[in-house]
This record gives sequence, structure tokens and C-alpha cells, in this order.
Amino acid sequence: MAKIRTCKKCDCGFMKTDGCNKMTCRCGTTMCYICRSSKIGYEHFCNHPRDPGKGCDLCKKCSLWTDPTEDDERAVRELKEEALREVGKITDKNPQASGTAKSGTKRPFSIGPPEEGQNRHKKRHKSTIITT
Repeated sequence: MAKIRTCKKCDCGFMKTDGCNKMTCRCGTTMCYICRSSKIGYEHFCNHPRDPGKGCDLCKKCSLWTDPTEDDERAVRELKEEALREVGKITDKNPQASGTAKSGTKRPFSIGPPEEGQNRHKKRHKSTIITT
């Protein structure tokens, strides 16, 4: 999933298994596990009192303590939403990409390597199909 974070300074990969969301790379660069902002201090995080696991109603700052599994699931959802927005931009600019130019019906839009039988010269992998 989205567990691996990459340092913006040295490109070293690392992941969180437990602890707070202020991460420090071995090169010394600090990073927020939630929003991936770099060069942060504790002021980056919300310090309003609230129940554990609950978001803050008073500010939009990142939480210092969260469940890494929930953070990763949220990151995957956000990446999928971003990919769908990009696909929408492509199909808006090029109606032929969506399959609606001639027939008026939408066809599936493939993201990833070709499915079996589509290209026999490349390694076969499964791809994710998103209908636009």
C-alpha cells in the first residue's frame, strides 16, 4: 500500500510502524507522515485537546498521533481520486479517449499494464479497469 514514504532531501525510503507522525530521516530531514510536508516541527501538528482517534473541529492541522493503517488507507483513497481526476482531464481534452466521440457510449479506460491477450510481446500483468 502507501506505507513507504520517501525523503524529499535524500530519496531514502522509510515507513512508520508505530509512534507519532513527526518522522525524521537518517539525513536529519523531518517529515509529516500524514501530509508528507517536509522540514516540519511540532507546531505543524494540532495541539487542541480531543478524544483519541477523533479529528479536530478547531483547526485543519495534522494530528500528531494516528493509526498508520488508517493513514495508509486514506492515502490510497486520495491517490485513486487524484488518478480519476487526471483521467477526467484527459478525456475532457480528448473526447476520443473516453470512447464517446462516435458511439455515445462510454468504454472502460485501462490504467496499468495491458491485460492478457492485448499485447503478446510484453510480460502479462493484470490491470485495473476504471470506467469513465
